[in-house]
Amino acid sequence: MKTITGNTEAEIVEKRSKFISNLYYVETVEQAENKLKEIKKRYNDARHNCFAYRVCEKNTIVERASDDGEPSGTAGAPMLNLLSKSDLTNCLVIVTRYFGGILLGTGGLVRAYTESAKQAIEKANLVTIQVGEEMLVTITYDKLGEFQYYCQKNHINVIELEYGENIICKIQAIPEEKEKIIITSMEELKTKPIVEESLEKNTKQEEAESEGFYRLPKFSEIFDQLKPKKTNNTSFTQSNKEILERVLKDFGIAAKVVEIHIGPAVTEYELTVPPATKVSRILNIDKEIALALAAKDVIIQAPIPGKSTIGIEIPNPTISSVTLREVLESPQNLKSDAKICAALGKDIMGTPKVFDLTKMPHLLVAGSTGSGKSVCINGIIASILMRYKPTEVKLVLVDPKKVELTNYNGIPHLLLSLIHISEPTRPY
Repeated sequence: MKTITGNTEAEIVEKRSKFISNLYYVETVEQAENKLKEIKKRYNDARHNCFAYRVCEKNTIVERASDDGEPSGTAGAPMLNLLSKSDLTNCLVIVTRYFGGILLGTGGLVRAYTESAKQAIEKANLVTIQVGEEMLVTITYDKLGEFQYYCQKNHINVIELEYGENIICKIQAIPEEKEKIIITSMEELKTKPIVEESLEKNTKQEEAESEGFYRLPKFSEIFDQLKPKKTNNTSFTQSNKEILERVLKDFGIAAKVVEIHIGPAVTEYELTVPPATKVSRILNIDKEIALALAAKDVIIQAPIPGKSTIGIEIPNPTISSVTLREVLESPQNLKSDAKICAALGKDIMGTPKVFDLTKMPHLLVAGSTGSGKSVCINGIIASILMRYKPTEVKLVLVDPKKVELTNYNGIPHLLLSLIHISEPTRPY
């Protein structure tokens, strides 16, 4: 790995757009985020402040990138890829763009942001971080979790895992008898001997300590305090009830609303009709019902499955937020007997919904940009982490984008380190 010894700045102009790049040395994610706030305040009149950084914390590389309003993948990702290919860590690169009035297109933006970041890197003084000597350790599959925990606890870097009959682990460690240059603070290099501990200390006593060390986190430690919801739907739902009954009466249908189910996004009105009423008559006037209610659309369930009533679903004027904590603390989740229970959300009735992941080993999460795919995946992972110990569940996380799952790198539930897939180099 490499890093920089000082901060640099570069500037390029592409079709009248000015790109100002700043390269900073940072030791923690907090430092990187604070520096971002500083830059955004300094260039508050700029169109975009795109960034990428790689920070090594507790022998784990944390990567972040942002396009800051530019087309997806045209700014943050190329700069992060540049840092990764340069093997740079503890570095933050921010490129500020002042729009010149001419659109650059996707390819032009990628080239401009990459070139701007590249010039800042070329101005920097690079140093190599020497972390120790490489060693090979052979372990069985059932001891992988314990071994990774041991390495994390003793600041041993796991470089590579080779899977065969057993697992061959390539690690970096510093022998006691040899002096090695290690980085305790990138502002100064210190020579520090490290006492080598035996990897054969996986006794029953240590296993018990390892088991007792981990406890499930409390909801109050992870999530914000639940705030009481301020809803004022009484008058709205009562008005819709009267309109529904009146419209159906105008078409000769003597319907009566018996129940109202208010969900986060949809309200369902449950109606009863006389036994001789043809259901098709109600289905044929859905547009008239939507017009009377001033609703974009209505969905009619005639009848509601398992009931002798009819359901009319109407979108709420405002969509209520459904918090993950709210679902995780619900009786449906806490009292579930599922082998691996994960939170899903709420149905149209406002009832929390959970599912057993073991009953759906193949799961596809799809949706348009901004629809909540990443939120769904993070919700599933968080559900597992809040409910199960590392001895109960092991995870293998693959992150092709290198930005979605980096927060989970280093958690004890991982069977192996977080896998990042780099985009193959195109021949053109």
